[in-house]
Amino acid sequence: LDVFSDYSTTFSISDASSTNAADSISHAFSFGLNGEYSSKLSGKIGLGYSWIDFDKSNLSSTSNLISSLDLNWKHNSKTTSSYFINRQFSPTAQGTSTFSTNLGSRINHKFTDLLRGRANLSYSNIEYTNNDGENSKLDQVGLGFGLDFNWSENIIIGTSYNFSFIDYAAENYDRHTFEIYATGRF
Repeated sequence: LDVFSDYSTTFSISDASSTNAADSISHAFSFGLNGEYSSKLSGKIGLGYSWIDFDKSNLSSTSNLISSLDLNWKHNSKTTSSYFINRQFSPTAQGTSTFSTNLGSRINHKFTDLLRGRANLSYSNIEYTNNDGENSKLDQVGLGFGLDFNWSENIIIGTSYNFSFIDYAAENYDRHTFEIYATGRF
């Protein structure tokens, strides 16, 4: 197992912005463990803290705990699954912030040496806080499927379909995305 730590800082300068931005400095610090826990289980676990300080006196500093857990399980030589849960805090220079909780799982299967498939299921809860203190919330449930084919040693082609149901305070809607892609490695 490896122990890790991470620190990042971002300076935001609006320079007389017309979008009501505020000069700010945001910070994020995290630490955790990364590596193989057993012959079948690997992953990463982290815990941290994120905050933003504003130059404007009418905007108060905002902060929150952040965390992540990503686990990968090798069922056999052809099938793996992964599971994740994380909480992220994202402040913005406009004095707003988002606090999101995401969880999901994914299964990958190698049908042949050339063809691989995957399926995923996810849930997200995102809380928005405006600079006037008002809160709103968005819930999203997603389901997806995909196939990859090794066309040659250097070219992979694939397709995926993802469905999301989004429940927002003002409206509810479905999102369907279909993707066809080719990737080349040279």
